[in-house]
Amino acid sequence: MTITRTKFARSLDWNLLKTFNEIAQAKGVTAASIVLSRKQSTISHSLKKLENELGVRLCIRGPAGFKLTDEGHLLIEYCHSIYSKVDEIPNKLDNLSEEIHGQLKIQMISNLVSPELDEIFSHYIRHYPYIELISILFPGRGFQPPSCETILTSALRR
Repeated sequence: MTITRTKFARSLDWNLLKTFNEIAQAKGVTAASIVLSRKQSTISHSLKKLENELGVRLCIRGPAGFKLTDEGHLLIEYCHSIYSKVDEIPNKLDNLSEEIHGQLKIQMISNLVSPELDEIFSHYIRHYPYIELISILFPGRGFQPPSCETILTSALRR
């Protein structure tokens, strides 16, 4: 099989993998055609097209029954992996929208030592992994942090 990876990935009709997956699960083209509510000839044509694209035979069918070839077994493992990832998409998107995102900027003096504050930051980072924690450190005694007006003015100049 001498198919370039990029060409294969770009030109592959992903529905062929879906059809092959159904054929393998149903243990035959006829059974898969019933599950997919398609004509047997359409399912058979899809299988043949996938085999032609891959340059290998994926299954043996005939009066003795249906059996996946070694290549068919390998491909079905990939199909299961792909389908498992596709199945996760709605859940991942739902969870993503529930996560808090953004930045938290904290200004503090540089010589501050506080185990309690360290524990708070650790807890925060564990519970809010999508928040970027930015600490702006100022020197200790005698330093007067810039006013909000100064910060905004310098930010607007950039």
